[in-house]
Amino acid sequence: MNNMDCNNSVVLSFSVDSYHGPRMGRHNMMLEMSKYLKVIFCRQIFTADEVREKLFKTKRIQCCQMIKNNFYSFDPGISYFSTYRHHFVNHYQFRRYANKIKKEFSIHENNNVILYIWHPSLYWVLDCFRYDILIYHIYDDYASYSDMSSGQKDRIRKIERNIIDKCDLVFSTHPSLLDNFETYGKGFFVGNGVDFELFNSDRSVAKDYIDIEKDAKDIIIGYVGRITSKLDFELLADLLDLNSNLKLVLVGPIVNISKDDMSTLDLLLSKRCVYWFGEKRVEDLPSYINGLDVCLLPYKIGDNHVHSIYPLKLHEYFSCGKPVMATIFNKFLHDEFSDSIIWGGVEKWSEALSSRELLNELSRFSEDRINIARNNSWKRRVDVVLDHVAQIERGRQ
Repeated sequence: MNNMDCNNSVVLSFSVDSYHGPRMGRHNMMLEMSKYLKVIFCRQIFTADEVREKLFKTKRIQCCQMIKNNFYSFDPGISYFSTYRHHFVNHYQFRRYANKIKKEFSIHENNNVILYIWHPSLYWVLDCFRYDILIYHIYDDYASYSDMSSGQKDRIRKIERNIIDKCDLVFSTHPSLLDNFETYGKGFFVGNGVDFELFNSDRSVAKDYIDIEKDAKDIIIGYVGRITSKLDFELLADLLDLNSNLKLVLVGPIVNISKDDMSTLDLLLSKRCVYWFGEKRVEDLPSYINGLDVCLLPYKIGDNHVHSIYPLKLHEYFSCGKPVMATIFNKFLHDEFSDSIIWGGVEKWSEALSSRELLNELSRFSEDRINIARNNSWKRRVDVVLDHVAQIERGRQ
């Protein structure tokens, strides 16, 4: 970044969600980037349905806030909305919102603007802002959702191709996400990282673990993250049925879950050896991971989406030095961390969890896991992104 005037540079980051929502990779990436450049994290304007929902809430919606020095969040008010049918209304609203952001943050022609797009639905941003560098960061296979028609999937792919054609850089959180497009040598894999200092420095254990009844032979296994239909609840139930020495802890909100999966989850939660501690602040997550003997990535094999995800919790677990067990849900991660994770299912996991002695053997390699996390921090991720930005700047001189 030595070739850019950092005092005159601004990153306009556009996402479908607010910075104040559940913490995702894009939030962490932009927060880390603000240590080098001014970053404005902007939420997509609301849909008409979202506006109707928020009209009944008294909480102030529009929010321009400095989160940390050099990092700002900007959420639209309900007067900024889009519709599914009236494109001329959308065009007008997009322009209004863009002008509001320019005025609020005094963005002018002399600024070096890095426009950072996180979702294909934000294609309109390209026509509303002048930019020096355009970046598209892919974190999901948006056209693979099963509830979409073939026409909707084709439209999303077309929008993504149009964005990529105009981009200077394309990043993805999983290598396979770049396989859907021709990126002309400007596409690069940048996996999700971790706030290493946060997750490695805290060695405390959450007070909730006091409520767990256990003896010396018991082993506490757990999952810390959003509890969704991507998780294999039947596998977890089978694992507990076969191993009476296990206690299962789940930490996180229950969201985006189907009716059938909710029924299966209810049965799992009804077991006496299962504890759900609910959603917690990001700052408190290390203490919940510290209370576990083994951490889990119990994703469904063959799910439309998990084959191309890079879970945030992987390096959060590693930062705390914990052994990790995972289903073979993702070929890339399986190959990348073949020796650092116990891959398999009920049989393989049961073998490793059969005794405290075997578990102690796993724990011997905690420093190796910590070093992996250190090398996959958000700082390392941002360094990669900014190095590519610097190369573009050098090429233009």
